[in-house]
Amino acid sequence: MRKKFKWVPFVVMMVLFIQLFAPLKNINNVMASSATVEYRGQISYGGSTVGDFRVNGEQAFCIEHFKPTPPTNTPNNGTSLYNDKKIAAALYWGWGGDENIFGSDRERGVVVTSLVLSEIYTGESAGGKNIPGYAELYKKAMSEDIPNADIDFSKKVIDSSISGNVQKTETNKFNGDRSNKVSFNLPKEVTLHNVTTGKKKTGGTVTLKGGESFYLTAPLSYGKDFNTGKLKGSMKEFSPLVVAMKNPSFQKLSFGVRIDPLDTASFEANFEVRQKEITVQHKDEYNKALLEEQDYTRNIGSDYSFSPKNTIKKGDNTYVPVSKSKLTGTLGNKDITLTFWYNLQRTITIKHVDARDNGVASGKCGFTTLSKFF
Repeated sequence: MRKKFKWVPFVVMMVLFIQLFAPLKNINNVMASSATVEYRGQISYGGSTVGDFRVNGEQAFCIEHFKPTPPTNTPNNGTSLYNDKKIAAALYWGWGGDENIFGSDRERGVVVTSLVLSEIYTGESAGGKNIPGYAELYKKAMSEDIPNADIDFSKKVIDSSISGNVQKTETNKFNGDRSNKVSFNLPKEVTLHNVTTGKKKTGGTVTLKGGESFYLTAPLSYGKDFNTGKLKGSMKEFSPLVVAMKNPSFQKLSFGVRIDPLDTASFEANFEVRQKEITVQHKDEYNKALLEEQDYTRNIGSDYSFSPKNTIKKGDNTYVPVSKSKLTGTLGNKDITLTFWYNLQRTITIKHVDARDNGVASGKCGFTTLSKFF
C-alpha cells in the first residue's frame, strides 16, 4: 500500500508554481526593488469588507480578495508596472483616481474599487455587486475607458509640391487624445498651417493638439528636408503599479501613478529647390526671324541678368543689337523667355556721278543698319 504523504511535496510545489507565475504574466518593468507596505485595518460598506492599504504613502488596493492580508512592512518585490488598461481604468475612475466617481464617500469608494480590481485581476467575483457605483466602475474598467497617451502622425513622411508661389506639403494629422500636445521647432523659412484651427506660424516653436490636421509651406527656393525628431506627448501616462509580496500566499496590492510617456512620434517633410527654364532669344527686329537661342535652368527665386551679344554673324550678314541694355529680374515659378532685338548691318557705297559724262567724281563707303531705309 502506497503512503499518501509522498504526494504532498509535489502538490505543494504545483500550488506554489501556479500562485507565483500565473498572475504575473503581465507584470514587467520593475520600478523599485522594495516598497513600504502599510496596513491600516479594514473598511466595510454594503456588507463587504476590504483592507485599507498604503504603498510608499499612496492609497493602494488589494487585488486578490481571497488571499490573506499582508501586514505592515511585509517583505515584497517592489513596485512593477502592470500593463493592463482594464486595471488602469478601474484605478483612474476609482477612489483616489483622476476621475474619482465616488465623490467624498471614501468607504464606498475604497470598497468598490478594491472589489472591482480583484474581480478583473483574478477573474472571480469578490461580491459587492449591489453597492452603488460597482456596475458603473466595472463597466468603465472593462471598456478600458481611460485617456490614451499614445501618439502618432498619420503620415511619417510628407512630400511637397508647387502651390502658387510656395512649396506646400501633403496634409498630415497628429493622432492622440485631445488633451495631449506635442511641440517642436520649425526653421525660420517654414510655416505650419493648422487646418483644424485656421492658425499659422512661421519658424520657432509650434504646438499641435491631438486630432489636429496641418500642412507645411516653404519658399520655392528652400531645399532642406525637415524632421521633427522624436516627440513625446505632454500627457503623462496613467499606469497601474503592482506590489507582489515575497510570500506569494499574501494578497498583491495595486495603485495608479502618472509616468512620463513611453510613446514617441515623428514625421519628416521633404522640400526641394524648385527650378524653371529661362530661354534667351536673339531676333531680327525687321522680320522677327530667330537668329540664336540659349536655354538655361535656374533656381526659382534666384536673380538673373543677361546681356545682348555685340554682334551675331549669319553667313555674310552681321547683326548688331538695337539696345545694349541688360534684361534682369528674379525667377518666379514659371518658365520665361527673354528676347533681344537686332538690326542687320549693311555696307553702303555712295557715288557722286557727273551727269554729263557719267564719270565718278568721288565715292565713299560706310556701314549702316538696314532699318534706316525702312
